[in-house]
Amino acid sequence: MEDVFTKAELDFTLQVSGEAQTVWITLVWSAKEAVLKAWQKGLRLDTRSIEIHPIDARFLVSKPDTWQRINWQAKIDGYPHCWLGWQRWNGFILTLAYTLPENKNPAVSPDIRRVDLKYFPIT
Repeated sequence: MEDVFTKAELDFTLQVSGEAQTVWITLVWSAKEAVLKAWQKGLRLDTRSIEIHPIDARFLVSKPDTWQRINWQAKIDGYPHCWLGWQRWNGFILTLAYTLPENKNPAVSPDIRRVDLKYFPIT
């Protein structure tokens, strides 16, 4: 985790335990990867250039089945802001990040709710 997480993310990881810690670790990695993919950079950028803000441990284990916004910040300039969210689905933690082309209104949560997973294949 030291190679991927910021100090604040590591500190929060040590404050939670059990299922909340497992969900948090998975969520942080997946969220960072989602933003880097939305930026079309992948792992060519340091994952620590994105910091995921802590989420209440009770919420981490509450199994939300709708898209929940993730608060985060970029520690580098020059990249567009992304809407970033997560949900639990069929035992998986899903993350979604997207940004709109320049000169468009920012993405908002109601737009994300249209992403319907009932037809998402399980293999």
